[in-house]
Amino acid sequence: MMPSLTIHLYAIAFERSMRASAVQHGGAGFLLLLAGFEQLQETNNAHPFFAWLSVLAGAIVLVAVVFELRSLRKHEHTSFGWVDLFSVPVLLIEAFHKLHLGKRFLPYVYFFMAAIMLVRGFLYERLLHLRHIKLNATGMSARVSPLRKLALQWRDVREVSCTDSRIDIVMTNGDTQVIDLKTIRNKNEVQSDFMEFYRRLKAAQC
Repeated sequence: MMPSLTIHLYAIAFERSMRASAVQHGGAGFLLLLAGFEQLQETNNAHPFFAWLSVLAGAIVLVAVVFELRSLRKHEHTSFGWVDLFSVPVLLIEAFHKLHLGKRFLPYVYFFMAAIMLVRGFLYERLLHLRHIKLNATGMSARVSPLRKLALQWRDVREVSCTDSRIDIVMTNGDTQVIDLKTIRNKNEVQSDFMEFYRRLKAAQC
């Protein structure tokens, strides 16, 4: 019995968006850090606790951003979106600050943004692995984009081949199903793992 195999597809656009998001969070963390230091230097600062909290939160976000950018550069991925998670206290601090100033609408905008960042941080691994190919002894399924899914049985497949940035699957009825990998960063590894599984599958069937 052939063991199942899941091949993860890492989209270039997703990694670029995460890099851009990390830079944006880094800018917000840096501004919060500066704001905290400015508040600490004020002689009539009535709320030093919030100032120190701003400094601490800003510093943590900057460290998380550096870690995230290094991981993305090395194509290493974590289970959680730490930059998103560490940006939550930044947004909450800003929300409470706006609330303290008597703002009515802006605090709730920041609370809402904090909730979004919290959810996205915990769902990071699921979003990262949204694109994948699953192979088993009876068939396969592939999701190269969030809106397109391909599923088929090996008994309906005549042959499989790889050309450039795609996997061509020729069906017994003459149709060809194409798995387009142009937007996938690890396309070479995907093609290699797919073809190795298919070769072992055909060998096991002989």
